[in-house]
Amino acid sequence: MAMSRVLLTGFVLLSLLVEAPVVCADPGTQQSRSADRKKKKRRPSPFQSRLLQQLDNKLKFTPEQRQRIAAIKKEFEERNKEAVAKLRAEVEKIRDEMARATEENDEQAQERLRQRIRNLKNDGEKLRREFERKFLTVLTPEQKKQYRILLRDFEKHSPSTKTAKND
Repeated sequence: MAMSRVLLTGFVLLSLLVEAPVVCADPGTQQSRSADRKKKKRRPSPFQSRLLQQLDNKLKFTPEQRQRIAAIKKEFEERNKEAVAKLRAEVEKIRDEMARATEENDEQAQERLRQRIRNLKNDGEKLRREFERKFLTVLTPEQKKQYRILLRDFEKHSPSTKTAKND
């Protein structure tokens, strides 16, 4: 269970920290999705993060909550920009090293790299917990309950958490 929580960290942390709008690879798909969005008349979201947009849709944030969460996210990103950049750079480096170690069938190097990955996940988990602690202060008791249910459901259905449970 602890390892599944760590793997969830990567998803949550990167979703919260990556400032990338939701885009589709196929422009035609993008247009049809855009039309679908107009039909649904979604309320505007200040969030660039898909995860926060999804949480907004599920938990139905008030306008004040959206503003507070956006401010928390912005402050968090500014304060942790360097740490997140280091984590991402290290992940890329390890990914390259793992590809070489796998290609060379170097079991010892692979195990050392897996340990470095676990350490990075722990670092990411600390950042996630810091953000989540502040995020939860904005939610109502009912929203907190629903948020925990959503996390449990995600862990149950996530292929990465199923893999982690088997480790």
